[in-house]
Amino acid sequence: MILLWPAPDTAPTAPTSDQIKASAQARLDASLQEGRTTRQVIEDSDMEPSDELCQAVWDRKPAAERHDLRYAMWMHGCADSPQ
Repeated sequence: MILLWPAPDTAPTAPTSDQIKASAQARLDASLQEGRTTRQVIEDSDMEPSDELCQAVWDRKPAAERHDLRYAMWMHGCADSPQ
């Protein structure tokens, strides 16, 4: 027995410009928040966040985790003074 499913009437639609922008912004926001969280962990360890220390933490992150984050925003959250 062979079952045939009817073909869909329309092809999948591409994401809209607003969806793409929202996705990109969410990734930037997540990167900044992750950097701020790392900064807090550093401060809770009685150390002073610096570019060098944040870079060392970044370098130790697994490649898959770094892939999901935006480096510049993460470093901004980690090394820069909170606003």
